[in-house]
Amino acid sequence: MRNHIASVVRFFFLLTFIVSVSLGALAQSQANSGIIEGHIADPNGAVVAGATVTATNEQIYEDTAIFDPSAQMYITRCVDLGPSSESVFVVLYGSGIRGIPLPSLITALIGGASIPVLAALSQGTYVGLDQINLGPIPRSLIGHGIVRIRLVVDGIPMNDVEVCIK
Repeated sequence: MRNHIASVVRFFFLLTFIVSVSLGALAQSQANSGIIEGHIADPNGAVVAGATVTATNEQIYEDTAIFDPSAQMYITRCVDLGPSSESVFVVLYGSGIRGIPLPSLITALIGGASIPVLAALSQGTYVGLDQINLGPIPRSLIGHGIVRIRLVVDGIPMNDVEVCIK
C-alpha cells in the first residue's frame, strides 16, 4: 500500500495562504449559522450586560509569489503571520490526494515544526485538482524567512516546498 500511495501523490509548487481573522478551522463545507453561548467579561472579570458578539470568519488569500514583469520572473513574497489574534493556514494543491485512504496517514512539518493536517480532499472546482489544508502555522516561526514545508504520507516523504515567513 505504501508504494501505491507514494506513486499516487504528486504535488506541485502552488501554495495559498489564508489569514483567518476569526474562529474555526478550514473545512470543505461550513455551517452558515449557529449558536454561540457564554458571557462577556470586562478586564476585572465582571459580566458585561447586553454585550453582543459577531463572528465573521473573514478569510484573506495572500499570494506567496508575485510576477515581476521587468525581471520576467516570479519573486517570493514573505507571509506575515500578523497579530496573535489572527491565524494563518496553508492550502497546498496537487493531485492524487483524494486517493489517500486515510488523511491521518499524512503528517506535515513547516520549518521543522509539526503542523496539523486539517483536510485532504478534492478541491471541488477543477477536475483532478486536490488540496491539503494545514494550520495554523506556529507563531514560533515568525522571522524565520525561507522555511520548508514537508509532507509525509504513510511514512514516505513527498517533495518539499519552500515558503518565506516574515
